[in-house]
Amino acid sequence: MTLEQRTSSHPSWDLNLRGDPLKKKMMAQIYDADTALGINNQGELKLDYNLEDIDWFTETAGVFNGQRSVLWSNIRRAFYPEIQAMYQQLRGREDKLFSYEKIIKRFEDHQAAWSEAVFNEDARAKYLEPSEKDNDHAYLPMLLGSKKAQRRWWLFNRMRYLDSKYHTGEAVTKVITLRPNAVSEVTLIPYADIYAEVIYGSIPVQKRATRNQSYTFENPLTTMGNTTLYIYSAGQLLDIGDLSGFQIEWGDFSAGENLYRIVLGREDTSYVNNLLTQLTIGNNSKLLYVDLRGNMALGTGSEKSVDLSGCPNLRTLYAERTSLSGIDLSRSGGQLEILHYPDTLTDLVILNQPKIQDFVCSDYSKITKLWLENVPTLDTKMIMNSVASNAQVRLVDFDWTAADMNEVDTLVSRFDGFTGLDKDGYGGADIPAYISGRIQLPLVTGDKLEEWHNAYPLLVVNGDHTLTYLYMHKTEDQNSEYDIINCTDGVPESTSLTRTKASSQQYTYSFAGWSRYPGSNNSVDSTAFDDVTQNRHLYPVFTGTIRKYTAKFIDSKNNSTLYTQTNVAYGTTPTYGGPATSTLKDADGNDFLGWNPPLGPITGDTTYASTYVSPVEVKEIEDSWDDIFAAQNDGSYKTKYKIGNMKPLDFGSFGTYMMQIVAFDADELADGSGYAHISWIGYYLWPQSHRMNPARTANRVGTGAIGGFKNSELYGYIMDTCVPACTTTKFLENIKEVKKYSTIYNADEVQEKNSVETYTWWIASDREMFNRTTYETQGPTYSQIFKDANSRKKALQSSGSFHRAWLRSANSVNIWQQVNSNGDAYSNNANYSDYFALGACT
Repeated sequence: MTLEQRTSSHPSWDLNLRGDPLKKKMMAQIYDADTALGINNQGELKLDYNLEDIDWFTETAGVFNGQRSVLWSNIRRAFYPEIQAMYQQLRGREDKLFSYEKIIKRFEDHQAAWSEAVFNEDARAKYLEPSEKDNDHAYLPMLLGSKKAQRRWWLFNRMRYLDSKYHTGEAVTKVITLRPNAVSEVTLIPYADIYAEVIYGSIPVQKRATRNQSYTFENPLTTMGNTTLYIYSAGQLLDIGDLSGFQIEWGDFSAGENLYRIVLGREDTSYVNNLLTQLTIGNNSKLLYVDLRGNMALGTGSEKSVDLSGCPNLRTLYAERTSLSGIDLSRSGGQLEILHYPDTLTDLVILNQPKIQDFVCSDYSKITKLWLENVPTLDTKMIMNSVASNAQVRLVDFDWTAADMNEVDTLVSRFDGFTGLDKDGYGGADIPAYISGRIQLPLVTGDKLEEWHNAYPLLVVNGDHTLTYLYMHKTEDQNSEYDIINCTDGVPESTSLTRTKASSQQYTYSFAGWSRYPGSNNSVDSTAFDDVTQNRHLYPVFTGTIRKYTAKFIDSKNNSTLYTQTNVAYGTTPTYGGPATSTLKDADGNDFLGWNPPLGPITGDTTYASTYVSPVEVKEIEDSWDDIFAAQNDGSYKTKYKIGNMKPLDFGSFGTYMMQIVAFDADELADGSGYAHISWIGYYLWPQSHRMNPARTANRVGTGAIGGFKNSELYGYIMDTCVPACTTTKFLENIKEVKKYSTIYNADEVQEKNSVETYTWWIASDREMFNRTTYETQGPTYSQIFKDANSRKKALQSSGSFHRAWLRSANSVNIWQQVNSNGDAYSNNANYSDYFALGACT
């Protein structure tokens, strides 16, 4: 059926879709989004999680409308075992489909489709607007929002309620188990509404129970030897009553996580149970009361102690008339008020229990492990004096008084007989007793205070009156000699002593004051003379002033003084400010190398002598181009290589071309960011000759020297023919474009001596080759390598003979400068074919 047919046969479906579909819109409105578990038919939150189909609100009003159904009543009565089995099967599914976690997730995933804003709008439309506009308040009890938190609470308890009824789930996994030997009855108070159940041997006794109400479960057995007693739904119980009548052999209460008390003993001294040897309490943050009195066998089996460390709110523990050697209270939360121990105790460990008012231990002599910390209401001094003399002891935060220094000596002597425990409770013969607390006495001397402090640094002894001493050392060293100053009740007789200290190479010293600690790095203590109620050692503190020295720089050639720098602070490096080191040469003409000793942090008056070395070394570099450029990057190139060092480039069909270092840091980078590290020029001439330019004649035919080298035919030959032949890619990748000064002739045939152009590949200028200003007056000179005619001559690789070589300096409109075969300056017509040497910077 089409949409048209449906709307035709059902007028109520007419959505006016035959016309413009945008004229009307339809939206499904959620309904009863606020209803969920626990709400009655009027939308009120009235139904608790424990209600069933057998319950009634009144004599005539049932919880469920089908309450009086004969069919349902018959099913309930006839098929209860099947209903129970079905529920158990659902709860036992491996996929946990019928569990609180899966069910609540389905509720919440389903409800998550609507935001809080939707619930707010729904509440306004249904409940608030009738109240505000029509004064109709009948719907306000239904204003319950999303009920997310209530639903979780309700369903969580409902699942446990049903588990307890049908004997499955947590009802049977959380069980208190006992082995009784006498007939008695169990009285339970539920923590929540459940079907409480006790199994005596194999006979179950179940009762529907309301929270906080007491129920007695009648024992169907007449004897209970060699039987087991189970109390189910243990996590839902508040109290399990007095179990002392059962005379149990062992008991496990760890599942009773909400119990507030466990009673296995009695105050009556005639009560004795000689069977209980195993007891498990577990973690229970609500447990307040434990009574173990009269269980004489407890502690005689394999379990010598009872673990109550997981019960942080325990307030009362009765353990006398047992055989326990210890009780673990290490994680208890400081709420203990009543603590009774047996006379069999060997381990007494009580930490952070400031509220104990009733403490009983009739015999301390067997105690070999004593740890008392923050227990201000206990007589810790008496306890310490009563334990075994070889005990392991840790006493923290005690506050004692003593009659005199003899009593303190006696106490300290007893400490000496003990061994100790670390912060985790482990002891050993090599661990001294841990003593941290306070002792107050009428009068004490500084000698005794120091003696006791040295023995037990965490023991603080104070006297109402004191006679102490200031040991004022003569140096910062704690082993140095000292002067003694008397102090009565903490006040020194004198505070005026000062000290002196000899100068070192680095510092001169002046006295600054006193410190309580040795060592030259300690600062002045403004309280050094305050409240000297114990012997106190004071150490002088000196202020160091950096010493200043003179640095003298001399020329080792003739021992003349080049420069003197005064007031150079110790540890700083002098700065040379004399004639430029580039101008310094020795008698043999060698260049300045450095200073002897090398410049570094000064430690005294120092004379630095110049050293010299030949700057040129003509030999091939063994390092690879990668090594060379790595040295350029890390700055070590000037120490690894010298002017004159060479390295070949591969120019393919032109052969191998040897490049020679002619300068360091000489050519300015084109971008103005600094200088190229290395300048290279071919050691030999290029193997082919080429003219500079066509000759310029009288009628101005030809280029000659007009426009300079950058516009020459030779430059084009170099860039278009020579450079592309180079296959040493690492060199090509590291070439830097540099600024070069050249003499050119412009279009008006006027000479320009310092025309600036930028190059990656170039040939030398007259200035660079001859170290003169005849043509260019700016730019570098390569005089270290080209220092005479012989060094300027360059042989061809093929013939070994010397030839003329072009320079990029123009002599006239048609003439260019050259180096002739003898190494001297020469000039030649631009149209002549001569050789050249390639140059580049990296």
